[in-house]
Amino acid sequence: ETTSVAYQIAQLTVVSAVVVNNGQAVCLYSSTSDYAALGAWVNLAKIDFTKADAMQTLNGQQIAGVTPESIDATAQGYLQAKNCGAYANYGAVGASYPMIFDGKNSTGRFADEVLGIAWLQNALQVDIFNFLRSLKSRLPQTDEGMSALLGVVERTCQKAVTNGLLAPGIWLGNQIKTTAGDVVNQGDLLK
Repeated sequence: ETTSVAYQIAQLTVVSAVVVNNGQAVCLYSSTSDYAALGAWVNLAKIDFTKADAMQTLNGQQIAGVTPESIDATAQGYLQAKNCGAYANYGAVGASYPMIFDGKNSTGRFADEVLGIAWLQNALQVDIFNFLRSLKSRLPQTDEGMSALLGVVERTCQKAVTNGLLAPGIWLGNQIKTTAGDVVNQGDLLK
């Protein structure tokens, strides 16, 4: 039946999206609102990166002014396959809770991760620029000069630890500059 929620989701004909950071879209299924994804993005736009533990996830958040969907496991599977979320009722009948499911963007990455990394990239650029601008002469390419620059980067990364984007712990991800099981004491691998 072409009017079923599962059919609409499979066709992705009723969907809203907000495009952010290098064309990545936050997609959210809604049969009643063209602005559901924008409503979801508002939850992330409220993050004050200067505050402690400010990072949020879209998953489990509510959206003011948007009617939650009633979707089944099949429809949810279609959405997941297309990296599209939904604002729906979850939980037992009579005790359901309206919330955003998934919170991923079109690339399959979590939207809060994309926003957080964009903030960190910008904060690093601004902090390094301000440091270099404050120098009376050029930055010497010596151990002392590079240590001073590294100090700026470390302070910026510490802001990301404070706001919850980064955290100390054991690295379990792909090998970048480390191997699985390495300890990340400060939440970054600058040294």
